[in-house]
Amino acid sequence: MTASVAHGAVSFVVLREEPAERRDALCRQFFNEIYRDVFPNPDEAEGPDTWLPLMSDDVPVGQPLVHMVLARDSGEQILGGIIFESYRESACWLATYIAVRPDARHRGIGESLIMKTVDTISRQTEDVIMFAEAEIPTRLPIPAEREWGWKRLAILTSFGFSRILINYVQPALSPEKHAIDNLYLLLYAGERGEDVISSVRLIAFLKEFYAALHQPSSPYLSEMCDALATRTILETQSLPTSASDPKYII
Repeated sequence: MTASVAHGAVSFVVLREEPAERRDALCRQFFNEIYRDVFPNPDEAEGPDTWLPLMSDDVPVGQPLVHMVLARDSGEQILGGIIFESYRESACWLATYIAVRPDARHRGIGESLIMKTVDTISRQTEDVIMFAEAEIPTRLPIPAEREWGWKRLAILTSFGFSRILINYVQPALSPEKHAIDNLYLLLYAGERGEDVISSVRLIAFLKEFYAALHQPSSPYLSEMCDALATRTILETQSLPTSASDPKYII
């Protein structure tokens, strides 16, 4: 797939469609050149040793299928990438990471990566249920991080994401990491996405997500599921633009 983005042609590489050796090399290149600088928090970050086995042809039952799409310029420089996961039992998807190199931002690359992701999902199902996560800006400790947090919410809004009104906790991504409670849970509500989600569907996803990370008995999961069980349909809300926005809820 090739797209005209801003002032140049950008091609997209779907790593699941690449031979294993090339997939490995491109994955590690993206991690080293872009990803690790964008996601420095060890509790939030993963890496190629986690992703690559889940991009193979024999992913174990109970584990998500990992997809990675990279955007490259005509010189094959990686400009950005998106990582998203397919949860097969609940038939839901989670966009886990999107990163664009600083000198390639504001060229529509991030939005093109989202649309490539939606196209990938749409080829497999008409029911595009894709979640994402975003940090709550006021819970970030450094002023510069908070400022970037508000900008990130604006970007995600432009991509078609809105907030699900639940108190969300991300499970620890590995035994040595910590659960994260400073995140909004988002739903893709753009073209071909849904702007509401049933509590049954969301509970199924959360249980599968926690189980994949070997935390099926987590008290965080139980608390979220108990709260969701009292509701039938969850509507979404546009993301706040500042702490003074009436939509802003901690």
